[in-house]
Amino acid sequence: MFENMIDMVDKLQEIKDFWIVTLNKSIKSATDKNEATLAEVAKQELPFNF
Repeated sequence: MFENMIDMVDKLQEIKDFWIVTLNKSIKSATDKNEATLAEVAKQELPFNF
C-alpha cells in the first residue's frame, strides 16, 4: 500500500514540476512580447500617461 502511495506522490510531483515549467515558459513568452511591444511604443515617442 505504501509503495502505491509513494508512487502517487512521485507522479504528483512530476505533474507539478511539469506545470511549473510550462507556466514559466508561458510567462517568459508573454513577458518577451510585452517588452517588445513597449520597446516599439518607446521608439514612436508617444506621450505615456498613467
